[in-house]
Amino acid sequence: MFPLYASSYLFTSNEAGYVALAHRVLMFPVALIGGAVSVVYAQRFATMVARNQSISSDMLRVWSIAGFIGLLPALMLNMFGEYLFMFAFGEQWQMSGDIASSLAFYVYLLLVFALTSGAHVVLRLQHMSLILAIMTLTGKIIVAYMLQENLINMMIGFAAMDLVATLFMNLLALYKSRNVKHENFDVA
Repeated sequence: MFPLYASSYLFTSNEAGYVALAHRVLMFPVALIGGAVSVVYAQRFATMVARNQSISSDMLRVWSIAGFIGLLPALMLNMFGEYLFMFAFGEQWQMSGDIASSLAFYVYLLLVFALTSGAHVVLRLQHMSLILAIMTLTGKIIVAYMLQENLINMMIGFAAMDLVATLFMNLLALYKSRNVKHENFDVA
């Protein structure tokens, strides 16, 4: 939610509204699809880890399938986001479309990795998630200060901070999932 607060503090209310609409439209599939699928995989991962089975191949398969399926919508949003937003919401929301176009691949990768987010809990990586969240927030504050003159660049900077944290967290989960047979997990 930091991008919404930063845009409302550093820019006009109109520009903050553009960010809010783009954020709401872009995050809807992540919340809907990512939330539902991640619950199913969290249960599967918990069962596998309890049996000392590696979940790395399942994680890679989910990422590959989701990456393949989501690539075309991400490309379409990246290329035509401005026009899609103007068609759906009116010409006054062109800036929201520009923001959505700029963040299309960020949301695409966020959705791909959100599908296996349950692995972080199953592999007991919550402490790393907290550390990364604090580091990401700190980074976003720095980005807001450095890029406060350009709304879209600031949103891209925020997305870059999130992507670095998301990629690191998922690579860590993948690494730990490969070594799950060597650890003793008590999954309730």
